[in-house]
Amino acid sequence: MGFTPPRAPKAEASTSEGLHALWTRAGFADVEARVVRTRRTFDDFGDYWSTTIVAPNLAPMLTTMASADVTQLRSRVRERVPVEASGRVSIEASANAIVGRRA
Repeated sequence: MGFTPPRAPKAEASTSEGLHALWTRAGFADVEARVVRTRRTFDDFGDYWSTTIVAPNLAPMLTTMASADVTQLRSRVRERVPVEASGRVSIEASANAIVGRRA
């Protein structure tokens, strides 16, 4: 739709490799990074959409969009989000986790 997706100021720092490098440079020892995977389930697409649009990385962009564009975006997202036969939406999510020992 012509919008640039928002990114964190230092998105590369949130990768497993980036986190490992930051922690190592900060003097931590025995640094281990791993990916934690989970599944988040929403009652229906409406529940998914209302939760998603208030996310800190999306809300500011959505407030600048024309109402018709938000409606079009919602429709496009609905076409791509996997909706189960029950109507629920189940999305896999992941986060990078890191642990280290103060040297």
